[in-house]
Amino acid sequence: MEVDSPYYAIPSGKTAQLWAQRPPDKFVFDVKAFRALTTHQTQPKAFPKYIAESLPNKAKKTVYYKDLPNELRDALWSEFRNALGPLQQAGKLGVVLFQFPPWFTPSPENRAHLEECVDRMQGFMLAVEFRNATWFGERGTPKTLTMLRDHGAAHVIVDEPRGFKSSVPAAKRTCSSRAHTRNTSTGDTDVQLEYLLLAHKCPTAVPSKFQKAH
Repeated sequence: MEVDSPYYAIPSGKTAQLWAQRPPDKFVFDVKAFRALTTHQTQPKAFPKYIAESLPNKAKKTVYYKDLPNELRDALWSEFRNALGPLQQAGKLGVVLFQFPPWFTPSPENRAHLEECVDRMQGFMLAVEFRNATWFGERGTPKTLTMLRDHGAAHVIVDEPRGFKSSVPAAKRTCSSRAHTRNTSTGDTDVQLEYLLLAHKCPTAVPSKFQKAH
């Protein structure tokens, strides 16, 4: 089961503990990463209270990861990792989904941010979803999949309409698939109900730790 709520706000330790205790033993959660960590615009009130109170420019209505000083970045990653701790310790955490926005292109800056995400989340299994087609194509797909494999991260594909700016072509090798309900008026996949389906037919693309866990 994919949990979207951590994308909007990092859960409290008590909430995460209840997630770990209430479901059956074999129940597994896939958790969507907090929005600021994937470079989405974020309202100050969505941050943990002490981080929101420490923001350098309190007049800004939206904040991006790049706006955070290093000490607040450290604090934010620590809060997010700690929130996942109860699920991980109970063996009920599957992957942590990093869904990047359509404006997240394969620039050196964004590649460096992805590498930071991997480094910050050592000990967790990451699944990465791109919503910009420039990561793919004849030349882009092999480079992107190799990069994710080297980072030990799963590549996510989406069951979505074709022909939109956010549409990403399906790759021949993948290890995770997400299906969305569809907005019939726009064809966009930015809708409320989403779920993550783990696939098992791509052993050459899936990191060994991912294969063992699933």
